[in-house]
Amino acid sequence: MINYLQQAFSAFNNKQYLQVIEILNSNKTNSADWYMLYTLTLAALNNYNEAELCYNKALTLHPLNHALIDNYTNLLCKLGKYLECMNWCENSTEALKTQKAYFNYIESLIQTEHLI
Repeated sequence: MINYLQQAFSAFNNKQYLQVIEILNSNKTNSADWYMLYTLTLAALNNYNEAELCYNKALTLHPLNHALIDNYTNLLCKLGKYLECMNWCENSTEALKTQKAYFNYIESLIQTEHLI
């Protein structure tokens, strides 16, 4: 892992979220790891709208990254955006290949009463 990502990850583990944002913004890349840590930090700061937008951009760049898919579907369910999660999973070629995203999809079906 690149040194700045290690520093940012360490700050994240210590709940120093503003420091994580600062480190990542100083070393912006299009890597899946960068997006993963950035979006998780935004969510930890309760900046859910920006986290969701960031996941969308990340998944455009890295549509096969299962960790991004899992965390994106987690966020949608956490926010109660079950229809959005369900629709996204149905339209993604990779989403239902991961166990966590599949569980989030099932939760979305149940919550929207599409699966009783």
